[in-house]
Amino acid sequence: MGTGNANKSEIYQFLQSFRECPNIILLSHRKVGKDKRLLDRLAISTSDAIEICKALRVSNYFMGPKADFNAERKKRGEKIWEFKKSLESVVVYIKLQVRLQPKDQAIIISFHEDEFGKENLS
Repeated sequence: MGTGNANKSEIYQFLQSFRECPNIILLSHRKVGKDKRLLDRLAISTSDAIEICKALRVSNYFMGPKADFNAERKKRGEKIWEFKKSLESVVVYIKLQVRLQPKDQAIIISFHEDEFGKENLS
């Protein structure tokens, strides 16, 4: 488990609410740059990335919840959660959020090679 401040129960609850969202999206501006390079390199489609995120476990937790930098989402109390997952010997940094407005929407904010530390994770 990571270095964040959430307990196992909170992490589990977040992951459950993420999985249960009927509308999970990979932010369109993330389909370029370092996120796109990793998706292309590992031949991961958007739907594959969503499934990988839905399969995250408590042990993949890195940090969070943290306030969103976006003023509107911050005002609504929406939080950002960070995870790391090893895929084909690459540690992937994943940043997720379950949105309060619109309801029932979750977003994958980041899905790229870890730049913060290269520790081996599951």
